[in-house]
Amino acid sequence: MQFLALTNFSAKYENYSREVDMGISIQEYLAGRVACPVCDASGDQEHCITALLSRQDSCILFNSMMHNQDTRTDADTKLLQELRATSNPQTVLNYYVRSQQVTQRINARSDRVNVWNVIYNTYIPNMLSQIRAGRKEDALNTIMSILGEVENKY
Repeated sequence: MQFLALTNFSAKYENYSREVDMGISIQEYLAGRVACPVCDASGDQEHCITALLSRQDSCILFNSMMHNQDTRTDADTKLLQELRATSNPQTVLNYYVRSQQVTQRINARSDRVNVWNVIYNTYIPNMLSQIRAGRKEDALNTIMSILGEVENKY
């Protein structure tokens, strides 16, 4: 199965809850990069990928881009999808475990929309430029640096 999403903005998946029984952990998914047997049998391979990873409650990149819909493009989303698909699974897992905690703190704030806009405007264009220039390792380092700075600030 082809690896599918870093930030899947499809309306079909935006509102999956954390309580959905995935039948697979993030670690298991990243090890094999395939959907769980339940999703595979149903033909909905994107379900595991989207419900486990980039969501409103788990990803600073997802949230900063979602709150900047005027600047988000499908091409940017594809760049991030490709970056995650080719990244070390342990790095991806580390990102999501840490990102989930800070994402939930920010989403609990009354000024969360402003915070996500600040994060986007401060960090995301540079990181996307690195990916466009083929500097994927730099982009991964930038993402982890962004995460560290956001964790410290919020």
